[in-house]
Amino acid sequence: MMFTIANVALPKDQRDFRFAVGFYPNCPEVLNRDVHWQPRQRMLLLSGELDGFTPACKELVAQVHDKNAIDAHFYPDAYHGFDHPNQPVTVTNIKLPPDGHPLIIGSNSQARADAINRVTQFLAKQLQ
Repeated sequence: MMFTIANVALPKDQRDFRFAVGFYPNCPEVLNRDVHWQPRQRMLLLSGELDGFTPACKELVAQVHDKNAIDAHFYPDAYHGFDHPNQPVTVTNIKLPPDGHPLIIGSNSQARADAINRVTQFLAKQLQ
C-alpha cells in the first residue's frame, strides 16, 4: 500500500486512489527502498509502538513534507495485530531480524476501539 500511494508511483491513466488507510505498514522497508518517500494522497496510519514486526512509522511520518498528508496515531501499549477482536497477547515462535527476537501479537481492546473510531471518521471525511 505504501508503494502504491507514493508520489513516484503515479497511475498510467486518470484513475487513482483518493486516500489510504494503513494498519501497521512496514515503514522501515519503505524508507530502505525510497529515503525520499512521500504520499500523493491523504492517509490514515495506525500502528502499535510495541510492534516488533512492523515498527511504528515515526521516522517516515517525520520526513513527509506535507504535514497534513498523514494522520498518524501510534498506540503505546499495542503489539502487531492490536485490532484483532480477540487475540490474546502471544509470544510466537517467529524470530525477527536482526537479533532473532520473537514476534509478539495480540489484541488491545482500547486501541482497537480507537482505531475503529478513527477509521470511521477518516472515511466519512474523505468520502464527503
